[in-house]
Amino acid sequence: VITQLPLAVKEELGEPDVTVSISESYLNKAAAARMASFSTGLDALTLTALRLDLQPGHRMDIQPVFHADLGFFNFDTSAIVSNELAVENGKLVVRMVGEPQLGNMDVPLDALPLDLKGTIASAVDRINNELLISEINASLISSFGGSDFTIYGLSTENDRLTVRLREK
Repeated sequence: VITQLPLAVKEELGEPDVTVSISESYLNKAAAARMASFSTGLDALTLTALRLDLQPGHRMDIQPVFHADLGFFNFDTSAIVSNELAVENGKLVVRMVGEPQLGNMDVPLDALPLDLKGTIASAVDRINNELLISEINASLISSFGGSDFTIYGLSTENDRLTVRLREK
């Protein structure tokens, strides 16, 4: 029997100086805007769509769609990725839980000239850290006076991310 425990988020007691609530729809629009200039790190794999799905329990799952251009093989594939959010050193961090689950594909994985699962896991890590969380952290901190605030808590609901900031 395997029991999955929720990620413990260490939070300081006390009231925040600022609380920011960000809607899932806003995060999806912001991700779509940044996606056009985003590189997966591999020329043969392009991110073509991205949808965030906030869930209770510090979860921000994502559903990226990739186009693979591998010479004889050109196809689109999607992935479902479970992520957990946490606060570390005054910033939001995201951790992938498990491996991305690939959608149905017309091409067998063993026929491809690369490790598609590993390549997509690497691309998802870049999406999480270079596209999503870095942008959210930079926007939150710069919106409230730069380095005068630090993030110390968060919560998620079905369509909302709430971040608590405290003045340093």
